[in-house]
Amino acid sequence: GRVEIEGKLTPMLNLTPGMEGEDTGYDNIITVGMLLGMTLAEITQRVPGIIEFSDLGEYIHLPVRTYSSGMQARLGFSIATSIEPGILLLDEGIGAADAHFSEKAARRTKELMEKTEILVLASHSETLIESMCDQAALLHHGRLLETGPIAAVKKSYHRVLQSG
Repeated sequence: GRVEIEGKLTPMLNLTPGMEGEDTGYDNIITVGMLLGMTLAEITQRVPGIIEFSDLGEYIHLPVRTYSSGMQARLGFSIATSIEPGILLLDEGIGAADAHFSEKAARRTKELMEKTEILVLASHSETLIESMCDQAALLHHGRLLETGPIAAVKKSYHRVLQSG
């Protein structure tokens, strides 16, 4: 098939594309930002905010391989959510480290979604879908089965679950 996209596409399916363990957190901000489609000027402008939001402080100058998994998640999330989305692809499975940071991350994700023109959310959570979306698409084994209002697609989803 073919997909035509009009607008800036921002995937938040993997928060750390291209993150390199031997590079510092700072260097990874540049690399990951560019892989997410930002220009060097955009990234440079956002670096202070990314560092501040990540709560990494002076650790930003150490190799990422020395970070805990939580620190890596905070860095990746901070970079990915510093963008200005047009079309946001979001995976419900995006987590962000400890409880304190998770609260900050939830607020930041909500702000990001409010700025986006189009949100594409991959989720099995009916509550999450109903709170964030007004249309749904049902995929099963890689095939698109239905699109439409959430209530209708939800009924089809339950039929698919029951049929195994």
